[in-house]
Amino acid sequence: GGLVVAGFGLGAFGYNLVLRGAPRFAAAAREAGEVLAARQAGAAATLSAASTAAVTAAFTWSGLAFAALGLAAAALLRNPPTSPPGPTPSPEPPQTTVAGPAPASLDWPPDLALRTPQFWALWAMLFLNVTAGILFISSAVPLLRELTGASAEAAQAAYGLIALANAAGRFLWGAISDRLGRRLAYALIYGSQVAVFALVGGIHDLAAVSALFAVVLLGYGGGFGTMPSLVADWFGTRHLGLLYGWILSAWGAAGVAGPIFVAAVKDRSGRYADALPAMAGLLALALLLPLVARPPRRRPERSAPGR
Repeated sequence: GGLVVAGFGLGAFGYNLVLRGAPRFAAAAREAGEVLAARQAGAAATLSAASTAAVTAAFTWSGLAFAALGLAAAALLRNPPTSPPGPTPSPEPPQTTVAGPAPASLDWPPDLALRTPQFWALWAMLFLNVTAGILFISSAVPLLRELTGASAEAAQAAYGLIALANAAGRFLWGAISDRLGRRLAYALIYGSQVAVFALVGGIHDLAAVSALFAVVLLGYGGGFGTMPSLVADWFGTRHLGLLYGWILSAWGAAGVAGPIFVAAVKDRSGRYADALPAMAGLLALALLLPLVARPPRRRPERSAPGR
């Protein structure tokens, strides 16, 4: 799962490079920064017609490219073989990992799964992890500049490299969860981010701050690499598409909450970095969720009609 969704993080990195290489779009982006600065200074400013057309064209051509490439990739999809190629391995006795045995009753119907506190515990775990990651992503360059005094160009270049950690974290933490268990992996994801958010405010070297923020994005991506397997472990795979879709709504909610929170802090204190200690405290509390939550013991049986 982590290897598959690594394309998610890597795609954002690659797409950013493509857009930065488009001269008209790059010029529109620079102008947008100037317009934003002018508005913050109280002046009335808008994008020029040429820049607006460049942005519109970027969206249009991106949509066409995504449709063509996505449909071509979908046309190649086939179910994999039921067993790996080569000689059949000798059967081995079942082993129990740190995560413990899978629940006896799997394949929960969605309406029953959504009534369990365990389902909403998983929702909260993803929400809090994404809120921390989005807080950084939405204000990465200003944060790097505030903490290190780096130029805009240096901060942008550093963030471009950091973004690769978003992709790497998806299969790294997914692999760790296969060995240590899903809940313990999530606890380690939270713990690593708590340490970064608590310490990074006192560090002012660009390389060191970039390395610490890479840990945050490793954890951000790791949440997506680990959660699908955790949902499948607890609720089965038959309805995984719908159940994980419900869980992913936490990502949408966090995509609103994280940027609003960091923007509110910036408005009150004048610094993006002042949001970091609050996130450290929130993630420290969130650390309790994977430590306390347990899989549902059994799936409740539906009552027969008329009973």
